[in-house]
Amino acid sequence: MLPAFADRRFDIHRDGGRLVNIGKVVDPRTRTVSVIYELPNREGLLRIGMFADVHVESRKAVDALALPEEAVVMDNGRPVAFVLLDGERFQRRDLELGLRDAGFIEACSGVASGERVVIRGAYAVRLASQSPASFGAGHVH
Repeated sequence: MLPAFADRRFDIHRDGGRLVNIGKVVDPRTRTVSVIYELPNREGLLRIGMFADVHVESRKAVDALALPEEAVVMDNGRPVAFVLLDGERFQRRDLELGLRDAGFIEACSGVASGERVVIRGAYAVRLASQSPASFGAGHVH
C-alpha cells in the first residue's frame, strides 16, 4: 500500500515487477530491512524514494484452522482463546499460533475444527475468568 494511493493495490508480480535486492542488515532502531523492487510505471504514478507498506509472503498454510484476530487474547504473555462448552461455560485454551494474514491467525494447536470460539468480547471473558467467582455454571450477567 502506498500512502499516496491508499485506495489502490499494487501487485508486484501480477504487474510485471521483480525483486532487485534485499538488504543484509536490520536497522536496530527501526527494525527494518530495505527491499528494492522494480515495477513498471505505465501510469507515471510511482516516484523514486516513495515508501510503501507491503505484504511479503513467507509461506502458505493450506487447509489450516484460522481464527479471527479478535478471538486471540494475551494472558500472561501467552496467546489464548476461549471455547464455548455449553450455555455460558467457556474453557480457556492455550494456543500455538502460525501465520497471520488478512485479519486471521493460524491456530496450530489449542482449538479444533468445529469448536465455537469467542470472538466478540474475548477480552471480557478473559477478565471474567480471572475473578474469584470464576465464570461458568451459575454465572450471572
